[in-house]
Amino acid sequence: MIEGIHAQNYGVYGARKVHKELHRQDIPAARCTVQRLMRQKGLSPWPNT
Repeated sequence: MIEGIHAQNYGVYGARKVHKELHRQDIPAARCTVQRLMRQKGLSPWPNT
């Protein structure tokens, strides 16, 4: 779910915006949990060039 939201938004969404989008979709998740999962999966709001 987090990977999908991140990818749909061209990889520029950080934890705060992913958290907001999850709540828009009625998926409860704490922001700290979203941050931790994004960090574990290597998802970053900045493209690695």
